[in-house]
Amino acid sequence: MINKITILLTFFFLSIFSFAQETNIVEGELLVLLNKEISVESFNKELNTNYPQLQLSVKKVISKRLNVWLLNYNSSNVNSDLALELVNSSANTIITQFNHTQLELRGDTCSIDSSFTDQWGMENFGQSGGVAGADIHACEAWGITTQLTTALGDTIVVAVIDDGFYLDHQDIDFFKNYSEIPNNGIDDDGNGYIDDVSGWNVYNDTHAITSRRHGTMVSGIIGAKADLVGVTGVNWGLKILPIQGSSTLESTVLESYSYVLEMRALYDSTNGAKGAYVVATNSSFGRDNANSASYPLWCAFYDSLGAYGILSATATSNSNIHVDISGDMPTTCVSDYMIAVTNTDRNDTKVTAGFGATSIDIGAPGTSIKSTAPYLGVPYSNAFSYSSGSGTSFSTPLVAGSIAFIYAAACTQFMTDYKANPSLLALEVKDIILENGDSLASLLGITTTGKRLNLYKSAVKVRTDGRCSLTSVKEILASKAELEVYPNPNNGEFNLELTDFELGEYQMEIYDITGKLVTAKQLIVNSDEALIQINQESQMDKGMYVLCLKSNLLPTKTIRFIVQ
Repeated sequence: MINKITILLTFFFLSIFSFAQETNIVEGELLVLLNKEISVESFNKELNTNYPQLQLSVKKVISKRLNVWLLNYNSSNVNSDLALELVNSSANTIITQFNHTQLELRGDTCSIDSSFTDQWGMENFGQSGGVAGADIHACEAWGITTQLTTALGDTIVVAVIDDGFYLDHQDIDFFKNYSEIPNNGIDDDGNGYIDDVSGWNVYNDTHAITSRRHGTMVSGIIGAKADLVGVTGVNWGLKILPIQGSSTLESTVLESYSYVLEMRALYDSTNGAKGAYVVATNSSFGRDNANSASYPLWCAFYDSLGAYGILSATATSNSNIHVDISGDMPTTCVSDYMIAVTNTDRNDTKVTAGFGATSIDIGAPGTSIKSTAPYLGVPYSNAFSYSSGSGTSFSTPLVAGSIAFIYAAACTQFMTDYKANPSLLALEVKDIILENGDSLASLLGITTTGKRLNLYKSAVKVRTDGRCSLTSVKEILASKAELEVYPNPNNGEFNLELTDFELGEYQMEIYDITGKLVTAKQLIVNSDEALIQINQESQMDKGMYVLCLKSNLLPTKTIRFIVQ
């Protein structure tokens, strides 16, 4: 496997050109990928013998598996360009590059609301001036599956690399490494990290995760629980592997990806006894106007992750720039295992965000997105905090969550093939997501697909791709059944339209946004296209409600509506 990764990485051979114009490099530091046969100690001895003015030393290991290191040189003796050239001259280097600064999170402005609002990106029925259907069609997808494991029983994990995480948020299920004994100072699972029970803090090389808003929001968009409290993620209660290390230095980002690699490699090598079954990473950070040629190691990591079957969702700039021309990191990296995401609004319009017909793959809702957040006071003790934000940071986790959702929806044969050839099947998952989006005029010619994410169509595709068919009569029926409420918004009295439902008895339950049951009643469906008038017996206050239809005929169907 390492040989394969090395081959992938050599594609990014770094030719020497003028780096003097780069202003965001760390003086005295170089990132190197070495031939797997040589140790870093031998390499440093070689270079210091040939070029003693370098005074080369190891600052940090980035990835032992890939033989990537962060090295120090004496910047008082040697300028940056010369140091790069001397280190790169060794026959034992595959890639040599600068370590870069000024990496930034790609969120935008936010506001803390006192009440929960609807998640139009999941289901848009025209609320707040939006266009009905300008969403990822999550509700329909949830009618197909809400599984958190694959058909083979593997617990699906998404690795989120970000600024920090509120690990105690009630609405998020963060990954726990049960192969590691907490706080014993020992690397129990042998993955190279001590006491990493709840992820890893790359900034401080510690297991202690710091609470931050941005990473908590991203995690909630991917996997907030469907418990009728707060918000709902793409995958209800999906395991989130938190990795703190998304900004400031490029070397920090590379270490973060290395941790993901080690956890998935450990899972594979122990047949699931240790590590984590990571299928996707979320990277809601980057640097505007960056030339990807200057970041070969960063770009190469996506292929290295892809060799293990991991797809990476990445956020583009929040500036309205043509990234094919201006550059951007990481979305201009050339990798088949990356999906670059731009931002659309509730009217299916691309907002101020990066674009590029070569580099940006797909759009997803990212404007005024409600998600989980840490309590803003001290200490971070309120598990019920939520926040709204805008930016490609919040478009990207919809795609990362959708990658995971495809593995949950995939049948036994698909997952068997994936285990046998994870890199190839990961590419199929990418194609499923990109090919089954909704075409938008606003994205045509400025993204590779001209499409906005559609979770439902993607889920249906993986169930019907030739390996699989919808695996039960219930699932077939659920894929056809449609539930509509109109008018919406209403005054508590409305029409309930059911199309392609099985005839029989259903239990209707209506909950408010706190999870309190407002009303429940039996409904008889005696026609496959039924129109039922709901006259609410009790007064319903203004706000959002969730209507659930339950029976032994179909999986539970849900829809949200607003009372004004």
